[in-house]
Formats: sequence, C-alpha cells, structure tokens
Amino acid sequence: MATVAVALTSVSNKASSGLNAVMPSADAEPTLSTTVASSAASAQASITCPDDGRQHYWIITALGNVWVAFGTNPTAVAGTHYLVPAGATRDWAAKPGQKCAVIDAS
Repeated sequence: MATVAVALTSVSNKASSGLNAVMPSADAEPTLSTTVASSAASAQASITCPDDGRQHYWIITALGNVWVAFGTNPTAVAGTHYLVPAGATRDWAAKPGQKCAVIDAS
C-alpha cells in the first residue's frame, strides 16, 4: 500500500527576464488536490478535472510504486497505463471531466 498525492493545477506563462519568450510554470496553488491510498484494487481519486476554460495538469507523487490510469471512469490495472515509481512525481495534461485511478505495482 502506498500514499499517492494527486493534484490538478493550471499552468501560467512566466516572462523570462531579458527575453521575448515565456516559460510555463505550474501555479503555486493547485486547483484541486487529494491523497489516495493505493492497494491491490484500483482506487479512484475523489477529484475531477473542471471545465473552467483553463488547461489543467495532473501532478502525481507516489510514496510507493503505483500504476495510474486516466479517464471519465478509470480503472487502474497493474502492468498497464503509466507507472509512477516510489518517490517520483509525474505530470500529464488533463481533460475536463477526467479522473485518475491508482493501483499498487506488483
């Protein structure tokens, strides 16, 4: 069993000093966040990506090896979708109405 931190955040463009370019930067405060206790059975996070006109990103941090799945009603299956190793943080673009689910990596 592992604790998995799940956050949805939007990204803003931060001006780079002295350049005519911008660099994307995750907003300091997530739009939504929660934790999920992974186990041998798929568990969905309690948050859903909002449809508020902004682009959101999933930021997933796992304290143990987990598989992550995304969708409107996702079921995580070991050996499929995305592996997040213990201690790692990964991020993905989110779609409105999307949820995430996790399961222990076996």
